[in-house]
Order: sequence, then C-alpha cells, then structure tokens
Amino acid sequence: MVSVNIPLAVDQRDFRWQLLREIPRAFDLRRVRKIIARYTLKSVPVLKIVTTSMFFSTRISHVINELRNKKDLREFIGYSRL
Repeated sequence: MVSVNIPLAVDQRDFRWQLLREIPRAFDLRRVRKIIARYTLKSVPVLKIVTTSMFFSTRISHVINELRNKKDLREFIGYSRL
C-alpha cells in the first residue's frame, strides 16, 4: 500500500484549518503547560506535531518535513524551532 502525502498548505478559509488553529493554542495556555510539564519537558511542540498529523491523517515525519519547508505552517501552529 502506497501512502500519498498531501501538502499541508495553510488555508484560513478552510474549516479544518480554522479548527486546527484553536487546538495548538490550548497547549500554549499557562495552566495546560504546567500540567504537561509534570510529565515531560518538551512535550508541547511534540503534541502540536502529533495533533497536526492526526488531524490530517498523515505521518508525523511528513508533518515535520512540511514544518521544515513551510514558514507559514510553522507560524500557524506556533512552532519556530525547526
């Protein structure tokens, strides 16, 4: 079975992107960060990547590659470390 990776192009008018915009914001809330910090140190960026991967039914490695190549995607989910 061959997996086709869809390009992750941010489209603010698409309802999926509108919904996805709200999910990573929850990870940035101070209370949520404190809860997450109890378990791991760098879990917020990982959660953002995994959430994006699940949301678009694609591999995590594909999301990471897209983040490396697309500044608008990094800005969209609030991830600037790649």
